[in-house]
Amino acid sequence: LNLRLILSTIVMVSVMVGAYIFEPHPMLRLLIMIYAQGVLTHGITNWFSALFVAREKSHYVFYLSAPLLTLEVMLVVFAAYRGVDLLTIALLQCGMWWFTLLVGYLVYRHQFEPIRLRFSRKYNRFFLRNGALLALAAFVFSCFGPGLLIFYRYLIENVEQIGEVALVMQVFIILTQAIKVVSNSALPQLNRVSANAVERQAFFAATIWKQSLYLGGVGFLLCYCLLVPVVASLIGAEFETAADMFARNSWLVIPLIIV
Repeated sequence: LNLRLILSTIVMVSVMVGAYIFEPHPMLRLLIMIYAQGVLTHGITNWFSALFVAREKSHYVFYLSAPLLTLEVMLVVFAAYRGVDLLTIALLQCGMWWFTLLVGYLVYRHQFEPIRLRFSRKYNRFFLRNGALLALAAFVFSCFGPGLLIFYRYLIENVEQIGEVALVMQVFIILTQAIKVVSNSALPQLNRVSANAVERQAFFAATIWKQSLYLGGVGFLLCYCLLVPVVASLIGAEFETAADMFARNSWLVIPLIIV
């Protein structure tokens, strides 16, 4: 935990400094500085999720993430629908991240034990030395979407188009988080040593493939046929382009589930 706190704080401050130096637009600069808190909050929240999984109590991750993620999305969508400015939406969303972290900590402390920080140079060196390449690979993989969007922002002048792409990407990111929460709940059962472990894992893999193809296919057809008119009637015609972009690419949910 102390290593996560140190690294997350360094990265968070680096993002803030980078925004202050390189981002010319004052509002975007302020938004980046606010959202940089997500490096710290998500880093520690994911650590608590890993602790629940390690203790074979991963259902707590689902019970916490499902309602809190849903509440976050509903609050942000409602605020946008009411015409709230971007700065207030950013503060609202970051507030939800801190609230989620607090709830995760309180639940873990109540169910298991209080958390005490311990600084160990030996273990910190071990994780930094053996985890650096893995961290770099994870960073590069996660940059395929947001990283390209950042470069795109400096290549074109149509900011509205960037906003539409960013909105669609955010929906996919939320879907990915929801899928991870559900699938991670099976990790303790899959990892447990038993006589039928291989058969159980094979059944789990086959089930996921079938569900991803069936549910993802049905979801794609529904989005392709209904999403644009539904969004236009409920939210507004200004979101039609983003809805159409998501609908045409919603087949990506299939490989997301499989991955």
